[in-house]
Amino acid sequence: MTAEAGRTEISGRQLLDALGGFNLVVNRELEVLQVGAPLREALGDALGLPCYGVLHGRDEPCPDCPARAVLESRQRVLGAELTPTTGGGTTVVPVTAAPVLADDGTIVAVVLTELAGGGTGRPTEAAHERACATLFEEVPCYIAVIDEDFHLLRVNRKARDDFGDPADVLGVHCYELFKRRREPCLNCPTAATFREGSSRTSEETVITRNGEPRQVLVITTPLLDAEGETSRVMEMATDITEIRHMQSQLEALGMLVGRIAHDIKGVLTGLDGGVYMVSTGMERRDQDRLDRGWQMVRRNVDRIRTLALDILYYAKDREPDCRLASPIKVLDTVLARLEPRAKEAGVSVQRDVDPEAIRFEVDVRAVEALLTNLADNALDACRIDEREDGHTVRMAVRDGAEEVLFVVEDNGVGMDSEGRAKAFTPFFSSKGSSGTGLGLYIAHRIAVQHGGGIDLDSELGRGTTFTVHLPKHSHRARAKPA
Repeated sequence: MTAEAGRTEISGRQLLDALGGFNLVVNRELEVLQVGAPLREALGDALGLPCYGVLHGRDEPCPDCPARAVLESRQRVLGAELTPTTGGGTTVVPVTAAPVLADDGTIVAVVLTELAGGGTGRPTEAAHERACATLFEEVPCYIAVIDEDFHLLRVNRKARDDFGDPADVLGVHCYELFKRRREPCLNCPTAATFREGSSRTSEETVITRNGEPRQVLVITTPLLDAEGETSRVMEMATDITEIRHMQSQLEALGMLVGRIAHDIKGVLTGLDGGVYMVSTGMERRDQDRLDRGWQMVRRNVDRIRTLALDILYYAKDREPDCRLASPIKVLDTVLARLEPRAKEAGVSVQRDVDPEAIRFEVDVRAVEALLTNLADNALDACRIDEREDGHTVRMAVRDGAEEVLFVVEDNGVGMDSEGRAKAFTPFFSSKGSSGTGLGLYIAHRIAVQHGGGIDLDSELGRGTTFTVHLPKHSHRARAKPA
């Protein structure tokens, strides 16, 4: 057999398969041309896709890409790659990236090949440096390197994504980027690390490029120079916003349970009294006693209904079930519940409707709950006001160009500046132990869920006016006939 007859054509794919480990060929656009067997098993069909998307899930090339370094330097480059494994995880492997030249000397592709055993000497050191750089960039927390003047020398990709582009980040003060401040922070953990040469831990609030506040757990670490002095500080911050939100919800739940237990006890006492009055009124054939007992029962049943709705809307985020409805009919439903209790309390009720308010798209039960809470607040404000008689609650509906307005007005006790500031916060009540502190919070939450809001105008000793703005057309759901 001649040498010519014994020759066998070997493809690039066969060569890569024979090498084993991390082996990849990309073109000048960093698109995958060929993949070795082990990596192909982990990646699947990656031909034609950008290597940075396949390997790292990125939308843009990696900042320390060895293939790009080869294209720029036209020389072999030693580095490291964070690569997927067949088990679904990732691992860092040392690689060498080499150019593939055409006959005219131009680079047509780059081959990235795993160094067997990680190499020795300088290749291992270079690979280690590139692995550290990759981890710095890809770790899912904020990392920044800061000098003694609080200038940012380096930040990782997550910090750049959430706080600013590289051109807007490097060289600026850390307190300007992360806190939107003009001067250094008080009790700064980075300053303490420079001062003491030891790590510090603190919880901070930072502001993203979109103006969103986030709670972060910050750990600072000193970076030492050749003399062992702290020349820079690395700051690592983990976003714990959701954890703090969950803790807040649990604390609020504990407060809610305590408030509800107290309120239920009061309702049961009222029901017991009403049932006793009804029972003895029937035995004695005393119609007046029977009527008064029945009013006590009805009043406490209404309290149970309101309490149940408040718990429902506080405990669960729910999308409004928007349907076409009549604003006047919604108002009249709430008035029908309010008038018997107002009459018993000696408070007059005024109805003021705009006939042009024909229809809107809302969750009817939710808006009725909203208005009921505002009406209850107005009635209570009149009840506890001991200044004079002649208290009135006015409920009105007005038609606007793009929205429907509901007005709930009273001439009761009114609110001071603290009351106005805290009116829509959960568990704040000016009625002491007789209120859960959820009514106005729930009302505001329902309005916001519909894309609207509530305006508050109140003055101590003068009364309170709530103006509810609700858009006529729902943007959350396609409206259905009520």
